[in-house]
Amino acid sequence: MKIECLTEKLQDAVSRMEKTINKSSNLPILSCVLFVVSGKNLTLKATNLEVGVEITIPVKVHSEGIVATPAQTLQQLLNNLKSNKVITLSEEGGTLIISAESMRGTLKIIPYDEFPIIPRIDSPEANFSLKIKDLFLGMKSVIFSASLSSIKPEQGSIYIYHKDNALIFAATDSFRLAEKRIVLKTAKPIPPLLIPYKNCLEILRILDGIDVEIDMVMSKNQLNIKLPDFFITTRLVDGTFPDYEQIIPKEISTTVTLLKQDLVDSLKTLTIFSDKFNQLTFSVDKNKNLTTLETKSSEVGEGKSILKGRVTGEDLNINFNQKYIQDAFQSLTDESVNFLFGGLHKPLVIEGATNKNFRYLVMPMNR
Repeated sequence: MKIECLTEKLQDAVSRMEKTINKSSNLPILSCVLFVVSGKNLTLKATNLEVGVEITIPVKVHSEGIVATPAQTLQQLLNNLKSNKVITLSEEGGTLIISAESMRGTLKIIPYDEFPIIPRIDSPEANFSLKIKDLFLGMKSVIFSASLSSIKPEQGSIYIYHKDNALIFAATDSFRLAEKRIVLKTAKPIPPLLIPYKNCLEILRILDGIDVEIDMVMSKNQLNIKLPDFFITTRLVDGTFPDYEQIIPKEISTTVTLLKQDLVDSLKTLTIFSDKFNQLTFSVDKNKNLTTLETKSSEVGEGKSILKGRVTGEDLNINFNQKYIQDAFQSLTDESVNFLFGGLHKPLVIEGATNKNFRYLVMPMNR
């Protein structure tokens, strides 16, 4: 194998694949990038058995071949060759030689015959197209609510399903739930699917900065994502996402509307006084249109913030996890935010004052 390629294109491809590569695996081949040179292209492959990715870039081919080399060393070397526009890669004597105008490096090669097959779905149960920006917006809006535990795989996933004319993204760890609604132009129904949380993070990294339409093909346990020069496959969770509509309050006892930036600033300051439970107390005064936020810690002291806004309904005093409240603001785009309280011991729903395409549910603290 011998090729010449643009350093920037190769470095970008390896960087996108970096999270997919398992550097601590007991199988050395999983810590490698596989180079497949054929025709006028180089196809790079990597997999951790959960997510597989292939990226194809045009190169000048002197001779075809297949080579596997450790990804971490390769990436470090490429990061230091950015000043070189073109590099040459050649296989010689059981090593991969990378040479540029300013330097030359030799990387070890690992036998590639044990590299896992990256699965492609031959008999799909469904296929559909989606804009990357819609997939990005949906995943990033809810991913922080997914469980980090593997005990309940369906809660350690992002749930994607079609309803009416929208694609719904949802994630929960049982203490809070985030839901993002993306309105679609196509009316073609999309079957529900559960993508593991970690796999979603890798997909977001691989596709970062790309703005095209992607083709998605799915079977019961696998999802293929196809672009002209990219191919990604991910395992799907075979499970049932919680029927969260049942826990969303049907009746609202108190509604509070506040400026988002006032909330962000207040909560940032109150973090100084939070205890290990991150308890935040909401006290709502209807007559004065005031909402008081309080935190306290036996080690630091007490903090209080009084915010003026519109209040309707009943007075209320209730506790929530402050971190969970703060997390919502990364996905809320409105200048004003509605807090919809169902009453004591009932969940709180947070949404934009005008944009209802994101809603966030938080369970109260009983302490």
